[in-house]
Amino acid sequence: ARDWHLDTKAVALYVSDTISFLDERLTVTPGLRYEDVDMDFRDNLNGSTEENNAEELLPGLTVGYQATRDLFLFANSQRSLVPVQIAQTTREGEVANETAWNHELGARVQATPNLLSSATLFRIDYDDQIQFNRSTNRYENLGETRHQGVELTNQWRINQHWELGFGYTFLDTEQRSGDNAGNELPNAPNHKVTADANYSYQRWDASLNWTYVSSSYSDADNTEEETENGSAGELPDYHLVNTRIGWDFAVGGDRVLNLGLAVNNLLDEDYYFRGVDVSPIGRVPQPGRSFILEAQLDF
Repeated sequence: ARDWHLDTKAVALYVSDTISFLDERLTVTPGLRYEDVDMDFRDNLNGSTEENNAEELLPGLTVGYQATRDLFLFANSQRSLVPVQIAQTTREGEVANETAWNHELGARVQATPNLLSSATLFRIDYDDQIQFNRSTNRYENLGETRHQGVELTNQWRINQHWELGFGYTFLDTEQRSGDNAGNELPNAPNHKVTADANYSYQRWDASLNWTYVSSSYSDADNTEEETENGSAGELPDYHLVNTRIGWDFAVGGDRVLNLGLAVNNLLDEDYYFRGVDVSPIGRVPQPGRSFILEAQLDF
Protein backbone atom coordinates (compact mmCIF):
# COMPACT_ATOMS: atom_id res chain seq x y z
CA ALA A 1 0.00 0.00 0.00
CA ARG A 2 2.90 2.35 0.69
CA ASP A 3 6.64 2.27 0.11
CA TRP A 4 8.40 5.43 1.30
CA HIS A 5 12.09 6.18 1.66
CA LEU A 6 13.03 8.99 4.06
CA ASP A 7 16.44 10.53 4.77
CA THR A 8 17.21 13.22 7.33
CA LYS A 9 20.64 14.74 7.93
CA ALA A 10 21.01 17.42 10.58
CA VAL A 11 23.92 19.41 12.00
CA ALA A 12 23.70 21.85 14.90
CA LEU A 13 26.54 23.97 16.31
CA TYR A 14 26.23 26.22 19.34
CA VAL A 15 28.57 28.66 21.07
CA SER A 16 27.91 30.87 24.11
CA ASP A 17 29.82 32.81 26.73
CA THR A 18 28.73 34.03 30.16
CA ILE A 19 30.08 37.42 31.27
CA SER A 20 29.74 38.46 34.93
CA PHE A 21 29.53 41.93 36.44
CA LEU A 22 28.91 43.52 39.86
CA ASP A 23 30.64 40.78 41.84
CA GLU A 24 28.86 38.13 39.72
CA ARG A 25 25.41 39.41 40.65
CA LEU A 26 24.79 40.33 37.00
CA THR A 27 25.39 37.76 34.27
CA VAL A 28 25.04 38.29 30.51
CA THR A 29 25.11 35.27 28.20
CA PRO A 30 25.11 35.86 24.43
CA GLY A 31 24.90 32.79 22.23
CA LEU A 32 24.64 31.75 18.60
CA ARG A 33 23.30 28.48 17.22
CA TYR A 34 23.66 27.22 13.65
CA GLU A 35 21.28 24.59 12.32
CA ASP A 36 21.35 22.85 8.95
CA VAL A 37 18.70 20.21 8.24
CA ASP A 38 18.35 18.31 4.94
CA MET A 39 15.37 16.01 4.38
CA ASP A 40 14.73 13.87 1.31
CA PHE A 41 11.57 11.90 0.54
CA ARG A 42 10.95 9.40 -2.24
CA ASP A 43 7.79 7.43 -2.99
CA ASN A 44 9.11 4.18 -4.45
CA LEU A 45 5.70 3.30 -5.90
CA ASN A 46 5.26 6.31 -8.16
CA GLY A 47 8.76 7.80 -8.16
CA SER A 48 7.76 11.20 -6.76
CA THR A 49 10.33 13.02 -4.61
CA GLU A 50 10.39 15.91 -2.15
CA GLU A 51 13.36 17.84 -0.75
CA ASN A 52 13.50 20.31 2.10
CA ASN A 53 16.40 22.28 3.49
CA ALA A 54 16.45 24.43 6.61
CA GLU A 55 19.56 26.50 7.33
CA GLU A 56 19.40 29.20 10.00
CA LEU A 57 21.57 31.25 12.33
CA LEU A 58 19.75 31.51 15.64
CA PRO A 59 21.06 34.19 18.04
CA GLY A 60 20.11 34.43 21.69
CA LEU A 61 20.77 36.61 24.73
CA THR A 62 20.11 35.79 28.40
CA VAL A 63 20.49 38.24 31.30
CA GLY A 64 20.22 37.39 35.00
CA TYR A 65 20.46 39.75 37.99
CA GLN A 66 20.54 38.79 41.68
CA ALA A 67 18.90 41.99 42.94
CA THR A 68 18.81 40.87 46.58
CA ARG A 69 19.43 37.65 48.46
CA ASP A 70 15.81 36.63 47.88
CA LEU A 71 15.03 38.26 44.49
CA PHE A 72 16.39 37.10 41.13
CA LEU A 73 15.45 38.91 37.89
CA PHE A 74 15.91 37.47 34.41
CA ALA A 75 15.27 38.30 30.77
CA ASN A 76 16.05 36.48 27.54
CA SER A 77 15.45 36.58 23.80
CA GLN A 78 16.01 33.57 21.57
CA ARG A 79 15.52 32.82 17.89
CA SER A 80 14.07 29.34 17.21
CA LEU A 81 13.55 27.09 14.19
CA VAL A 82 11.12 24.23 13.50
CA PRO A 83 11.93 22.63 10.13
CA VAL A 84 9.13 21.37 7.93
CA GLN A 85 8.51 17.69 8.64
CA ILE A 86 8.51 15.03 5.93
CA ALA A 87 4.88 14.12 6.74
CA GLN A 88 3.95 17.74 6.00
CA THR A 89 5.72 17.93 2.63
CA THR A 90 4.16 14.73 1.27
CA ARG A 91 0.77 16.44 1.06
CA GLU A 92 -0.27 18.93 -1.59
CA GLY A 93 0.77 22.56 -1.20
CA GLU A 94 4.02 24.18 -0.11
CA VAL A 95 4.98 24.60 3.55
CA ALA A 96 7.80 26.87 4.71
CA ASN A 97 10.02 26.34 7.74
CA GLU A 98 8.71 27.79 11.01
CA THR A 99 10.83 30.44 12.73
CA ALA A 100 10.09 32.58 15.76
CA TRP A 101 11.45 35.04 18.31
CA ASN A 102 10.91 34.00 21.94
CA HIS A 103 11.08 36.62 24.72
CA GLU A 104 10.82 36.27 28.51
CA LEU A 105 10.96 38.72 31.40
CA GLY A 106 10.48 37.53 34.95
CA ALA A 107 11.42 37.24 38.59
CA ARG A 108 11.85 34.53 41.22
CA VAL A 109 11.24 35.47 44.85
CA GLN A 110 12.14 33.41 47.92
CA ALA A 111 9.49 35.14 50.06
CA THR A 112 10.23 32.86 53.04
CA PRO A 113 12.63 29.92 53.44
CA ASN A 114 9.69 27.64 52.59
CA LEU A 115 7.89 29.68 49.89
CA LEU A 116 9.27 30.15 46.37
CA SER A 117 7.28 32.24 43.88
CA SER A 118 7.92 33.21 40.28
CA ALA A 119 6.28 35.41 37.64
CA THR A 120 7.18 35.38 33.95
CA LEU A 121 5.94 37.52 31.07
CA PHE A 122 6.42 35.84 27.70
CA ARG A 123 5.91 36.62 24.04
CA ILE A 124 6.48 34.47 20.95
CA ASP A 125 6.39 36.02 17.47
CA TYR A 126 6.19 33.47 14.66
CA ASP A 127 7.07 34.31 11.06
CA ASP A 128 5.51 31.25 9.39
CA GLN A 129 3.71 29.13 11.98
CA ILE A 130 2.72 25.70 10.63
CA GLN A 131 -0.85 24.51 11.20
CA PHE A 132 -2.92 21.58 9.89
CA ASN A 133 -5.98 22.68 7.90
CA ARG A 134 -8.66 20.03 8.29
CA SER A 135 -10.84 21.46 5.54
CA THR A 136 -8.11 20.98 2.92
CA ASN A 137 -6.47 17.99 4.66
CA ARG A 138 -2.99 19.49 4.46
CA TYR A 139 -0.44 21.53 6.39
CA GLU A 140 -0.02 25.22 5.67
CA ASN A 141 1.63 28.32 7.07
CA LEU A 142 -0.66 30.63 9.01
CA GLY A 143 1.89 33.40 8.46
CA GLU A 144 2.72 35.80 11.26
CA THR A 145 1.24 34.85 14.64
CA ARG A 146 1.72 36.07 18.18
CA HIS A 147 1.55 34.35 21.57
CA GLN A 148 1.86 36.39 24.75
CA GLY A 149 0.90 36.06 28.38
CA VAL A 150 2.02 35.53 31.94
CA GLU A 151 2.94 32.46 33.97
CA LEU A 152 2.77 32.37 37.79
CA THR A 153 4.06 29.61 40.08
CA ASN A 154 4.19 29.09 43.84
CA GLN A 155 5.78 26.26 45.79
CA TRP A 156 5.13 26.18 49.54
CA ARG A 157 6.66 23.66 51.93
CA ILE A 158 4.34 23.78 54.94
CA ASN A 159 6.32 21.38 57.12
CA GLN A 160 8.41 18.23 56.79
CA HIS A 161 5.37 16.28 55.59
CA TRP A 162 3.34 18.64 53.37
CA GLU A 163 4.22 20.58 50.21
CA LEU A 164 1.72 22.55 48.10
CA GLY A 165 2.08 23.96 44.59
CA PHE A 166 0.01 26.33 42.48
CA GLY A 167 0.41 27.58 38.92
CA TYR A 168 -1.51 29.79 36.53
CA THR A 169 -0.90 30.64 32.88
CA PHE A 170 -2.75 33.26 30.86
CA LEU A 171 -2.26 32.98 27.10
CA ASP A 172 -3.39 35.48 24.48
CA THR A 173 -2.90 34.55 20.82
CA GLU A 174 -3.54 36.29 17.52
CA GLN A 175 -3.17 35.49 13.85
CA ARG A 176 -1.53 38.59 12.38
CA SER A 177 -1.71 37.95 8.63
CA GLY A 178 -3.87 36.21 6.03
CA ASP A 179 -7.63 35.76 5.81
CA ASN A 180 -7.97 35.04 9.54
CA ALA A 181 -6.00 38.03 10.82
CA GLY A 182 -7.28 39.01 14.24
CA ASN A 183 -8.54 35.52 15.14
CA GLU A 184 -7.20 33.41 17.99
CA LEU A 185 -4.87 30.52 17.21
CA PRO A 186 -6.21 26.95 17.22
CA ASN A 187 -5.69 24.77 20.32
CA ALA A 188 -4.62 27.76 22.44
CA PRO A 189 -6.72 28.01 25.63
CA ASN A 190 -6.61 31.37 27.41
CA HIS A 191 -6.37 29.92 30.94
CA LYS A 192 -4.58 27.00 32.54
CA VAL A 193 -4.58 26.44 36.31
CA THR A 194 -2.67 23.73 38.17
CA ALA A 195 -2.53 22.77 41.84
CA ASP A 196 -0.80 19.90 43.59
CA ALA A 197 -0.37 18.56 47.10
CA ASN A 198 2.40 16.17 48.17
CA TYR A 199 2.55 14.32 51.47
CA SER A 200 5.28 12.11 52.91
CA TYR A 201 5.46 10.32 56.25
CA GLN A 202 8.10 7.75 57.09
CA ARG A 203 7.76 5.14 54.33
CA TRP A 204 4.57 6.58 52.82
CA ASP A 205 4.21 9.18 50.10
CA ALA A 206 1.09 10.48 48.37
CA SER A 207 0.27 13.13 45.77
CA LEU A 208 -2.81 14.78 44.29
CA ASN A 209 -2.68 16.91 41.13
CA TRP A 210 -5.44 19.03 39.58
CA THR A 211 -5.40 20.77 36.20
CA TYR A 212 -7.98 23.07 34.62
CA VAL A 213 -7.82 24.06 30.94
CA SER A 214 -10.25 26.60 29.49
CA SER A 215 -12.05 26.30 26.16
CA SER A 216 -10.31 26.97 22.84
CA TYR A 217 -10.90 26.91 19.10
CA SER A 218 -9.87 23.96 16.97
CA ASP A 219 -9.40 25.76 13.66
CA ALA A 220 -7.98 29.00 12.27
CA ASP A 221 -11.49 30.20 11.33
CA ASN A 222 -12.47 30.12 15.04
CA THR A 223 -15.57 28.03 14.30
CA GLU A 224 -17.82 27.96 17.38
CA GLU A 225 -20.59 25.53 16.37
CA GLU A 226 -19.34 22.01 15.83
CA THR A 227 -19.54 20.83 12.22
CA GLU A 228 -21.49 17.67 11.38
CA ASN A 229 -18.36 15.55 10.97
CA GLY A 230 -16.65 17.08 14.01
CA SER A 231 -13.75 18.50 12.00
CA ALA A 232 -14.13 21.96 13.59
CA GLY A 233 -15.82 23.60 16.53
CA GLU A 234 -15.03 24.93 19.96
CA LEU A 235 -13.18 22.62 22.34
CA PRO A 236 -14.85 22.76 25.79
CA ASP A 237 -12.95 23.35 29.00
CA TYR A 238 -12.08 20.42 31.25
CA HIS A 239 -10.69 19.43 34.66
CA LEU A 240 -8.22 16.61 35.20
CA VAL A 241 -7.33 15.04 38.57
CA ASN A 242 -4.53 12.50 39.06
CA THR A 243 -3.40 10.89 42.32
CA ARG A 244 -0.80 8.42 43.56
CA ILE A 245 0.13 6.69 46.82
CA GLY A 246 3.35 4.77 47.40
CA TRP A 247 5.15 2.81 50.09
CA ASP A 248 8.90 2.17 50.50
CA PHE A 249 10.31 -0.92 52.10
CA ALA A 250 13.82 -2.34 52.29
CA VAL A 251 14.55 -5.53 50.42
CA GLY A 252 18.07 -6.13 51.71
CA GLY A 253 21.25 -4.11 51.78
CA ASP A 254 20.81 -0.60 50.40
CA ARG A 255 18.03 -1.63 48.06
CA VAL A 256 14.63 0.02 48.44
CA LEU A 257 11.45 -1.08 46.69
CA ASN A 258 8.64 1.42 46.18
CA LEU A 259 5.19 0.02 45.45
CA GLY A 260 2.70 2.58 44.15
CA LEU A 261 -0.90 2.80 43.03
CA ALA A 262 -1.76 5.67 40.68
CA VAL A 263 -5.15 6.73 39.41
CA ASN A 264 -5.24 8.95 36.33
CA ASN A 265 -8.36 10.99 35.58
CA LEU A 266 -9.71 10.19 39.03
CA LEU A 267 -13.07 11.90 38.38
CA ASP A 268 -13.49 10.16 35.00
CA GLU A 269 -13.71 13.51 33.18
CA ASP A 270 -15.16 13.25 29.67
CA TYR A 271 -13.08 15.50 27.40
CA TYR A 272 -11.73 15.38 23.87
CA PHE A 273 -9.61 17.01 21.20
CA ARG A 274 -9.92 16.92 17.43
CA GLY A 275 -7.94 14.72 15.09
CA VAL A 276 -4.99 15.70 12.94
CA ASP A 277 -2.88 14.08 10.21
CA VAL A 278 -4.12 10.49 9.80
CA SER A 279 -7.38 11.25 11.65
CA PRO A 280 -8.28 14.81 10.61
CA ILE A 281 -11.98 14.80 11.47
CA GLY A 282 -14.16 13.91 14.42
CA ARG A 283 -13.60 13.97 18.15
CA VAL A 284 -10.63 12.15 19.64
CA PRO A 285 -11.68 11.11 23.17
CA GLN A 286 -9.06 11.22 25.89
CA PRO A 287 -8.49 8.35 28.33
CA GLY A 288 -11.02 7.87 31.09
CA ARG A 289 -10.21 6.73 34.61
CA SER A 290 -7.26 4.33 34.67
CA PHE A 291 -5.35 2.48 37.39
CA ILE A 292 -1.61 1.88 37.34
CA LEU A 293 0.29 -0.42 39.71
CA GLU A 294 3.96 0.53 39.87
CA ALA A 295 7.11 -1.01 41.30
CA GLN A 296 10.45 0.79 41.45
CA LEU A 297 13.64 -0.76 42.81
CA ASP A 298 16.52 1.51 43.80
CA PHE A 299 19.95 0.01 44.48
